[in-house]
Amino acid sequence: MIIPPIREFDRWGSGAYKAKRSKLNDDGVIEYYEHAGVDYCAYPKSILISDYRAIVKRIGFPYSLKGDRNEYRLIELEVDSQTITKYMYVWPSVKAGDRIERGDTLGIVQDITKHFEGMTPHYHFEVAIEGDHTNPDIWLRNHLLNRYASK
Repeated sequence: MIIPPIREFDRWGSGAYKAKRSKLNDDGVIEYYEHAGVDYCAYPKSILISDYRAIVKRIGFPYSLKGDRNEYRLIELEVDSQTITKYMYVWPSVKAGDRIERGDTLGIVQDITKHFEGMTPHYHFEVAIEGDHTNPDIWLRNHLLNRYASK
């Protein structure tokens, strides 16, 4: 598997893990937070393939968006009893409860630029171990390294 590059700075910010982000809360006050995942560059309509075994825990929405921005989807996978991964901006070809194997298609990358002009096309990937976010790029690279080293 080739890991795509992480989205660099564009007019919407950086796709790096823990990049600083901001949003308006319900009271109109700016809140700052850290990006919980990474944004991997990908062309819209690209096929996203799993590189590990997992069970599809749920299909949902990445966050609440007004209007037709609610078309974006989230795929949550349970890798093991401690590890959860999430993909956002991917139209799922799987459903909750499916067991997926390495090489299975998870879905099709959605066009994030349709509603966020000037943003680099990408999908979002995050990993939580025992509920705590960890750098998903490092997790994925270690996962792949361990997979190939054991052969």
